[in-house]
Amino acid sequence: LYYVAVQCGVLIPALRENLPLYASTLFLMVLVLLGLTRYLSRRVTEPVEELSARAKAGELCPEDGPIRELNTLATAVNAGRGRLEEQLSRERAFTRAAAHELKTPLAILRTHAEALREDIAPEKREQYLDIVLDESDRMAELVGRLLELSRLESGAALNRETVDLTALVREVWAPLALQLEQKKIALALELEEIQIEGDRARLKEAIENLASNALRHCTQGGRIQVRLERHGAQVRLSVYNDGPAVPAEDLPHLFEPFYRGDKS
Repeated sequence: LYYVAVQCGVLIPALRENLPLYASTLFLMVLVLLGLTRYLSRRVTEPVEELSARAKAGELCPEDGPIRELNTLATAVNAGRGRLEEQLSRERAFTRAAAHELKTPLAILRTHAEALREDIAPEKREQYLDIVLDESDRMAELVGRLLELSRLESGAALNRETVDLTALVREVWAPLALQLEQKKIALALELEEIQIEGDRARLKEAIENLASNALRHCTQGGRIQVRLERHGAQVRLSVYNDGPAVPAEDLPHLFEPFYRGDKS
């Protein structure tokens, strides 16, 4: 049978005989493929267009669509939008706080400048001039802090050097001895001998902030405990003081510049 089939050459006649069947089958396949392509393209393009429109309008993108990959993209877009809104909110709060900080010394400067110009109280001229100078220095310090903050946030390099952190902590607390004595506050320094690599000026400023806050909020006759210790590859400086704790709702904002817990 194999020999006969080969000798007779039945392939060509079979193709000729079934050509209409093959052609119609091919035509149906093309139609089916075109239909499937259109259907699938609509299922893909419509969610993409909706995602683009919502993202452009600043709205939340749906994360429960029929395409898993687009749902992942929508989740990422929503997360990025949330972070951007949070950052903008922080920037607005920072601007309001900085404006508030500048508003008070400006008002004081204007009041005393008008008093000097109108010579309201000649006997207090020197006192008014001292106040004007003090408030000018206060504004200059505030502007300097704003510029320094902007420089650091823009990625400016720190002035790294070997810092004797133990000596730096003692240096910060030494000038506060009189204030501690006046409030009858007991100071306990528990410091390990530690040296680190860092920016000495920025570290001193951070320690001074902790010290001034502890002194300001410590109760009369209370206690302040400063502990410096090493934990593996890290160093921990902790400051404890008797007094009211920071409210829980203010804790997430501790490192926001110019944040005020007491809005009044």
